[in-house]
Amino acid sequence: MDELRGSVDSGTFKTLEETFENEGWFDGELLVAIHANAENGFIAYDRTEITWL
Repeated sequence: MDELRGSVDSGTFKTLEETFENEGWFDGELLVAIHANAENGFIAYDRTEITWL
C-alpha cells in the first residue's frame, strides 16, 4: 500500500483476503513476481482483463 499512502484514507481499501473471492482471482491466472527471495508483486488476469495488479 505504499504507493497509495496519502491518496485517500487507508480505511477505504479492502484487503486481498476480503476481496479475492468476489473479484474472481482464481477464475483465470495468477502470477507472482519474486526477486531476491521475496514476493515483489503479482497480477491476476483472464482472457479479457487484468482483474488485479
